[in-house]
Amino acid sequence: MTAEIVIMNKSAIAMAADSAATLTNNKVYNGVNKLFQLSTNPPIGIMIYGNANCNGIPMEILIKEFRKKLPDEDLEKISDFGKKLMDFLKIKCENYCDVDSYYLSIMKDIFINFHHFYLKYLQENEDEDCTFLDYLDKKYSEDKFHFDINIDELELKGLDDTITNIFNRGVLSDFFNQEDEERAHQILKKFLIFNILLNYTGIVIAGFDSEKLYPSYFSYHVLGLLNNKFIYKTSEEVAISNQNPAHISPFAQSDVVETYLKGINSENQKTILKYIQNFLNEFPEEMINIFEEGEILDVENLNKLRKSIEEIKQPITARKMRLKNFLMN
Repeated sequence: MTAEIVIMNKSAIAMAADSAATLTNNKVYNGVNKLFQLSTNPPIGIMIYGNANCNGIPMEILIKEFRKKLPDEDLEKISDFGKKLMDFLKIKCENYCDVDSYYLSIMKDIFINFHHFYLKYLQENEDEDCTFLDYLDKKYSEDKFHFDINIDELELKGLDDTITNIFNRGVLSDFFNQEDEERAHQILKKFLIFNILLNYTGIVIAGFDSEKLYPSYFSYHVLGLLNNKFIYKTSEEVAISNQNPAHISPFAQSDVVETYLKGINSENQKTILKYIQNFLNEFPEEMINIFEEGEILDVENLNKLRKSIEEIKQPITARKMRLKNFLMN
């Protein structure tokens, strides 16, 4: 996993990245370059995280090639560097990438690790009536895609054949019933596309604009060529100003930075919130059951108690949301 950070104030900007990379065989390599200088005039730096390749081409090579061409460009703003870089990446991917083979290899890796998604289902699913297919259908729906992709217009070579071949080989027989094959095919198609879209490269370009007094940064998510389109999006833009005199942003693996800034680990935060929500939902019902079983209250008073609890729950729900927002910010 990668851990990176940008720290800015009115006087300076600092960028830091680790040097470890994990390959598909889970072997970790140290000494990987993720932080580069793009320009000295104006002073601009760039970091990468996530997928270290753009459509199979190492980002380190692409950035160094892009840097060689910068002296011929008249760039003054960080946004100009970002736009030029996207144009450069598009051209290189079109000229040097075997896009079909690239995505076929990603699909193969996803299915090799398919049992991990089943284990997630067993860990996360609390509804006994929710099948694995229902879980996948909900968790990997189109409205949760990382990029704006129309699945009906997507032409990805080998997508349908890959799913069909896996069914024919019986690989998925442990996860789905045979009669669900048609529905499973459509859900797995969404599942595959969802995970393909997560194979993006995060790019952070930061420094001082020639036109601005204080530093700023732009971050991008770059997928590369898909369906004959070069797909990327601007993830975030942050600039130091009198209203925003200092800023810290973690990228990639952010849990350590968030723990330092917020004083609580994000997983512990979720556990606490879940416990509070369950307690507030279940405790009143348990009280009523005890009163009813012990015949402590008659039917009329039990109904009054239920009504009172429902009235109390409304402001409690509002307080839960305020507590959640407080812990999340």
